[in-house]
Amino acid sequence: MASASVKEFTSACWAEVYNRIIGAVVFVDEATAECLHWEGGLFNIMFNGAKCVKLLSPFEFCPPQYKKAVFITQTDSVHLQSIRDIIQNAEFTHCILISTISLEVLYSELVKDKDKCDAVASGQAPNKAVDLLTGMMYEWMGRGRYYPANDSQLLREPVADLQALHVDERSRVRRLACALNSMLDSMNLKEDVYFMGSYSSLVAGVLENSPIYINRRKVSSYINHPDDVHISPGCLYHPDDDACAQTFDHMINKTQKEVMLDVYNKLSKIDVHKSPSPKNLLKVTPQSLEKIINANKGNYSVIGNHLGVLQQGLALVQMHKSPKRATMDLLMNLEKQVLQSLATSRESTSVLTQIAHLINSRKQRGLPLINLIGLLVHVYSLTGTEFPLPPPHRAEVHEALTGALAEEWRALLTAQADDMSIEMARQVVDDIMILHK
Repeated sequence: MASASVKEFTSACWAEVYNRIIGAVVFVDEATAECLHWEGGLFNIMFNGAKCVKLLSPFEFCPPQYKKAVFITQTDSVHLQSIRDIIQNAEFTHCILISTISLEVLYSELVKDKDKCDAVASGQAPNKAVDLLTGMMYEWMGRGRYYPANDSQLLREPVADLQALHVDERSRVRRLACALNSMLDSMNLKEDVYFMGSYSSLVAGVLENSPIYINRRKVSSYINHPDDVHISPGCLYHPDDDACAQTFDHMINKTQKEVMLDVYNKLSKIDVHKSPSPKNLLKVTPQSLEKIINANKGNYSVIGNHLGVLQQGLALVQMHKSPKRATMDLLMNLEKQVLQSLATSRESTSVLTQIAHLINSRKQRGLPLINLIGLLVHVYSLTGTEFPLPPPHRAEVHEALTGALAEEWRALLTAQADDMSIEMARQVVDDIMILHK
C-alpha cells in the first residue's frame, strides 16, 4: 500500500461521512466543526445531501418531519447525554452515530470495571463497544435501526502519570493517541516515538504500549524505506547474491575486523593466484583490499561476475580512507564515555562538565560544533525527567555553547544572515535549553 498524505487521509474520512448524511439532520460537536472547517466547511455537508446542520447540544430542537439523524462526535459521556436528549425529544426512525475515536478507546471509557483490559488485549473490545452503544441507541429510540460507530475517523484537540490524572484528562490523552494512530494506519506508516514534556510523555506511552498500536506497527513500514532492510542500502545490497547478502548482514551485526576478514576472503577467491591466503596475513588492511580490487581493473568479465563483492570492498576502502573517519571514531568514543558517566552518576554532574569541556576544546580536537550539539541533544533525550541536571552545570554548558555559537554561526547556517552578536547567540541557546526545564 502506498503512503498517503494527511490531506488524502482526512479527505477519505470525510468522503465516508458524506455517503451517510443524505436526507439527514447532521449534528456535530465543536472539534468536528473545526475539522470540517479545514476540510472545506459547512457547504460540503449541504452539497452532499444533508437537510440541515446543527451543533450537538441538548437544547437543539428537531422538527417532526425529519426522520433521519447523523451524529458526528467524539462520543464522550457528555456527548452521549446530548445525543440521548436529542433522540428522546425527536421522532427519528433512522440514526447513525459516527465516532471520531476507535472502538477500543470507547470501550475503555464506557466500561469502568477492571476486566476491560482483558477485552482490549484479546481484541474483543470493538464488538463489546458496538453492543453497548447498540443497547443505548435502542433504548433512546424505542424503535428504528442503528449503524455502529465508525472506527476510522480522525479528530481530537488537545502532570503526572496517566492514572493520576482526572478521568476526563485521561480520556483526552487516549483520544489524541487514537487520532494519531488512525492517521498513521491510513497512511500505512510506523513511527519512532519521541516526546518533550509531561503531556507528550503520556501520549507517547499510549502510542508505544497499547496493543492495537503495537499490532499496526507489525505490518506497517517506515516512510520512504523498503520493508526488507528498513534503510536504502544502494549498491551495497544484492539480494540475488547470497554471499553479498551475508556480507551486508555482517556490516550491520558484526565487528569491523570480522567484516574486513569476510570481504577479504571473498575477494581473494576472485584473485586466487595473486592474493595471499588469509592465514598468512597478520592483519587485513584497506590497502590489501584495494590491491585486489585494482588488480581486476579493466577485467569486465570478472567485474560482471563479482560486481557485488567488489562494490562492498570499495565501500570499505573508501570508508577507511575518508577524512571524516577519525572525527566519527572520536565522536563514538565520546558518546560511550558520556553514556558511561550517565550510567554511573545518577546526579548527571560529570556529564555536562564533560560536554562543556568538549565544546571549549573542539578546535584542538577537530570536532565540528554541529556534532557536539547533536551529542548534547542526545544526552538530554536520554536524561528526560529521571536524571536531574544541576543548574550550575547547565549554566556552564550554556556559556560554552553561547560562545561557540557566536564564533561559528556561519558554518551552521546555509543562508546568508546578518552578524550574530553574543546576545543573539545567548537567546538562541536559551531557546534550545529551556525545552529541558
